[in-house]
Amino acid sequence: MTTDIELLHANDARLTRLEYSYVRSSDFTFLTEPLKYNTSVKCLCLSSTNFADIDSTAEILKRNTTLTRLTLYCCKFRRIDVLANTLKSNSTLTLLDLGKNKIRCVDALLEVLKYNSALTELKLNENKISQVDRLADGLTGNTTLKSLCLSENKISCIDGLAKVLKFNTTLTELYLDDNRISKFDSLADALTYNTSLRTSCLDHNQVSESDPLYIYVKERIQQNNINTWNRHMSLFDMIFHKYRNELAAASSLLQWFRW
Repeated sequence: MTTDIELLHANDARLTRLEYSYVRSSDFTFLTEPLKYNTSVKCLCLSSTNFADIDSTAEILKRNTTLTRLTLYCCKFRRIDVLANTLKSNSTLTLLDLGKNKIRCVDALLEVLKYNSALTELKLNENKISQVDRLADGLTGNTTLKSLCLSENKISCIDGLAKVLKFNTTLTELYLDDNRISKFDSLADALTYNTSLRTSCLDHNQVSESDPLYIYVKERIQQNNINTWNRHMSLFDMIFHKYRNELAAASSLLQWFRW
């Protein structure tokens, strides 16, 4: 049986997803070199891979124009500046999962969110992040990111993020559970204006679930969900009424053929 590595080196079109765990830094080149020029693998998942930085992965993204989903889960790296610099001009990657690493600073992602027009999902859960203001600044003009996961970090203040959410109309999912957030007043204020955020997890922070502002935030997000559903149904009704005569005629014709 042909192995995935053999398919990778042969640039075989059958290989569209590649998953590897426990790859040592010294062995990583057997993946990086063929991936630079590969035209079949769309999803790359590396987990529990022991390398301290991800510069090699950045080198892949400089040349590869096929990858759309990249997961680097539990790889023990701390800095992401080189990867972020590459992602500014990347036009194919839609999902980046950097969960469960040792990342403390995400300031480098500001320019990624500012200039990258492909990324729709960013996962930064289970790291050591405490400050997200600069990350939030990147969302100011971003029109592509739909999902942001910051669960299980050390975030205590989300005022900067909330300020951006007042005007951002693209982000629909935001996960902030298991952090150190002690108040949701700024987020509650943002949701007075924001109508696009439809999914959010805020549990297990330093706010009681009976807190009025916490309850208000949850209700506002639920209302956004309902409003979105209603808008979709209204669009369906409009299309149906516009073409109902044609649909009726097509149905009658179908019945005639059956007869």
